[in-house]
Amino acid sequence: MAWDGIERRQHKRYGIKSSTVRYAGGGIASALANLGQKYLILNISESGLKLITKDQMNVGDKLRMQIEAPTVTKGIVKVKGYIVWIKRSATQEVWHMGIAFDKLKSKYEGILKTFIDSAIMDKIDLSTSMYMRELKRL
Repeated sequence: MAWDGIERRQHKRYGIKSSTVRYAGGGIASALANLGQKYLILNISESGLKLITKDQMNVGDKLRMQIEAPTVTKGIVKVKGYIVWIKRSATQEVWHMGIAFDKLKSKYEGILKTFIDSAIMDKIDLSTSMYMRELKRL
């Protein structure tokens, strides 16, 4: 399902400069899979995040993720989640993707709270082409 424009979020999303996520499929063999390349996080909350990816995926696909915000803390958040919406870019061969977190382990809750409390922007608005240029810098 592509995003239909209706806001369903329970938590406000924030942009955190230089925050990134790496992910791998969340199936049975996911513990053995290497996490992929870093992607910039467009926005994040207590319950999920948004990014732009080169990987075509489907709503409901499960992911294993590692989230970092080095400008805030050296800590990382490891969390599982699933895709709630995905929309292909009109200008490039990439997909905008919304991911909901599954229950976060307590040892990562504090780190995620630090990320969000340190957010300096309500959101990050980048064009898809600007986003892809920034990815090359990682």
